[in-house]
Amino acid sequence: MEALDRTAPSRPESVLPEGNTCSIEDAIRFIQQSALPASSEVVQIDRADGRILAETIRPDCDVPGFDRSAMDGFALEAAGTAGASEANPVTLRIAGSVSMGASGRIELGPGAACGVPTGGRVPGGADAVVPLEQAERRGDSLVLTRPVRTGEHVTRRGADFVAGTLLLPEGWAIRPQDVGVLAAVGRTAVRVRRPLRIGIVPTGLELVDAAAEPAPGEVREVNSHLIGVFLRRQGAIPMLSAVVRDDPDELTYAVLRAVADCDAVVVSGGSARGERDITGQVLARLSDRTMPAVTFGPGKPTRIAMVHGRPVIGLPGHPASSFIVLVLFLARLLEGMQGGSRRSSCRQTVRLAAPMPLRRRRETYRLVRIRDGWATPVDGETGRLSTLFECDGIVVVPADGGGLRAGDEADVITW
Repeated sequence: MEALDRTAPSRPESVLPEGNTCSIEDAIRFIQQSALPASSEVVQIDRADGRILAETIRPDCDVPGFDRSAMDGFALEAAGTAGASEANPVTLRIAGSVSMGASGRIELGPGAACGVPTGGRVPGGADAVVPLEQAERRGDSLVLTRPVRTGEHVTRRGADFVAGTLLLPEGWAIRPQDVGVLAAVGRTAVRVRRPLRIGIVPTGLELVDAAAEPAPGEVREVNSHLIGVFLRRQGAIPMLSAVVRDDPDELTYAVLRAVADCDAVVVSGGSARGERDITGQVLARLSDRTMPAVTFGPGKPTRIAMVHGRPVIGLPGHPASSFIVLVLFLARLLEGMQGGSRRSSCRQTVRLAAPMPLRRRRETYRLVRIRDGWATPVDGETGRLSTLFECDGIVVVPADGGGLRAGDEADVITW
């Protein structure tokens, strides 16, 4: 078996970007190098779907472990059928049959054939199988009117997997079909990365619990629910904290408490410009290593810091902007911290029903609605939930050029 064309990404050298902002790629590299590695555990394969392998899997046996028939028919030596035709048929002696699952070894001599079921073991001395419908049985004899090719309707030993070859690399996200393969090679338990525990700290003076009745000027807290469900879809465990008011000391305590219990922390809201940037102030104070904000458009920059070896990410408070960051950045961050790829987002090619001009000469992300292969921008204020509710994916508008025109093909990230 050839090595699979998918491997876990290598850990890059840590490069601390310069300037006031950095790219998503800069941020991913920075956190992958700086964050503490995820621990691992051994699980039964029936509970391993979606988990990230923490070991390389190489089978210690061939699959299949013997030459087996791909058809119900007769096993025989192909050379003995040379020259068979309607005018000059070849007759072989039927020397018994193979039972499904039987361990006994039958050896065929010259001029002999043996009945064999689909999946049955091909007996010694045979190198081909002729299907039932292509042979005529006359008592204890088999009459053939055409020659049979060597290897015909035979699945060779090791045709699926050969002992010692790479089966699944470390960092692989296990799929249902992989579980079947692991069972086939006798691996009923595997070592995988533990699910990441991600703290969620919602902030805002105006926020109340979603179950409460808001007073004038208050709004129900949305982002922790949005973020929590998104994290579960990525295989992470959300750890929700109480709403923190826009107070630096209160936020500092909440972040430190979350860092002590979690692999990473997400602070929702609290970012603004100047003196009102509470999240930025707190992360700058606590950070072991800090980096410029990650640029996303539209929406506010995303803050990133390392606190006691754990990444802390400050998300924008508006749900639509926050969701863009979750899809484009946080999903990839979780993948990087576990040393693998979960295929967290899906991509498809669509045509644009309307132009998407480039904004501010930087890579821009537009929410779109997809209908019948056409994508229409969902425009609206980033604070409006309807903007997020109506969209199906994100189109990336490249920084080079003047944007995308109506009718252009574009890749859209869907969920």
